[in-house]
Amino acid sequence: MFIHLFIQLYTRFSVIPMKRPWYRCFLLLGLLFLTGAQAPTASPEEIFDLAACIDRALEVSHARKAALATLEAARAQLDEASALRLPHIELKTLIGPVPGARLVHPEDPDEPLNILETTAKSRDFLNDLNLFTRTELDFVQPLYTFGKISAALAAARGGTVARKAQLLQAESDLRLQIMQLYDGILLARELSRIMEEVRKKLDSAETRLKELLEKGSENVDQSDAAKLKVFRSKLDEQYNAIRKGEQLARETLEDLLDIPPDIDIALADDSLQRIDAPLLDMDHYIATALEHRPELEALRGLLLAGDAAVDLSKADFFPEIFVAGGLRAAYAPNVEDLDNPFIPQYFRTLSLGFAVGARLSFDPLFQTKRARLERMRANRASLQAKADLARVGIILEVKQRYLELQEADRNIEAAREGYKAARSWVVSESFNYDIGVGKVKDLLEALAAFGEAKARWHQTIYDFNIGLARLRRAVGLPIV
Repeated sequence: MFIHLFIQLYTRFSVIPMKRPWYRCFLLLGLLFLTGAQAPTASPEEIFDLAACIDRALEVSHARKAALATLEAARAQLDEASALRLPHIELKTLIGPVPGARLVHPEDPDEPLNILETTAKSRDFLNDLNLFTRTELDFVQPLYTFGKISAALAAARGGTVARKAQLLQAESDLRLQIMQLYDGILLARELSRIMEEVRKKLDSAETRLKELLEKGSENVDQSDAAKLKVFRSKLDEQYNAIRKGEQLARETLEDLLDIPPDIDIALADDSLQRIDAPLLDMDHYIATALEHRPELEALRGLLLAGDAAVDLSKADFFPEIFVAGGLRAAYAPNVEDLDNPFIPQYFRTLSLGFAVGARLSFDPLFQTKRARLERMRANRASLQAKADLARVGIILEVKQRYLELQEADRNIEAAREGYKAARSWVVSESFNYDIGVGKVKDLLEALAAFGEAKARWHQTIYDFNIGLARLRRAVGLPIV
């Protein structure tokens, strides 16, 4: 709209005499300014390396937030168990209407007061109505519980240890997922470059084929052109599949990083490089896993909670020793103060007291408590069996990841040698083809072997990097 308006103004002012040309200059500058202002701007770009991707994923991950909230709940439960050592206090205050309750006082002060004789005004409910207030304060302070409070604290600590380990496990799984996506994108880029390289060699072969056909070479015919087209078709299919995989990995990574739609991300790395990390002996990794693996740490916390549950069930057979006390204070201006300890008054009183007591709940023969104790012992035995099974499984997993990493390390060198051989092969066949003595079939076989060997080399690098990350995940260490 603004551009259209400036065009109209420029057309109108074009009839102005040349002695005032600054009008046209002004309008032309305005037109250029608005045209540039309305041009589409590129989306801002943010660069992420692997560490930055992991940090952002941990920051926005819903799974991590859920695990963190569960940990906070466990810590709150520990605080709640710690408060069991403190006195339990209950305060209650009442305010409400009360009818009058006044006695008739004898004229002779030495004459005893008749507590059954009330004034006429007090017998009239509506005539002597007033407000009263009453406050009740009760407290119970545990003195000795035969280990109940200590067991509750131990159970809460075990739960906190388990929840913290589960949080570490969720973070470790997320780190591995991010690394797989990050290196997967880099691998896809490497494969795309290989496809482009093979495609350029194929273009050269097609150009040379046309030249040989025009010269009437006996080593080529029209079927060779069809072979090149078929090879190019397969190459394009593979290239499209690689691009699709890269796009899917990229969008998945952006979703996990919660990147806004108006922002593009760029990876700090452009090529896939082998991680330079020494491979230690297997026993070292097994010992590290048994100490740091989050799953085992979670089971150790659950075992601690299981032991505490058994101790709590045992302590339930014994009474709780406590001191209890309270305060009662009430006042109503229209209620007579009898000043008699044998006659309790609800609306006008002041009393304070405390006592030491014991409390024990049970059924005949303690049948319920016995059953609960047996159930806690069975649960503890089940947890121990699961921990032993997990220990065996983790050792086997570490061995598997270790052997896979060893294989990937050896495969890198083997794939590199295969790539070198395939490169020499394609150079030789290309030379023979260029001078007119080679066959298209041999050249295509060499190109296919070259592309496959180079792709396999980069694939082994990816396998090694991910294998190392999986091994570190298996032993309970950060992958980066």
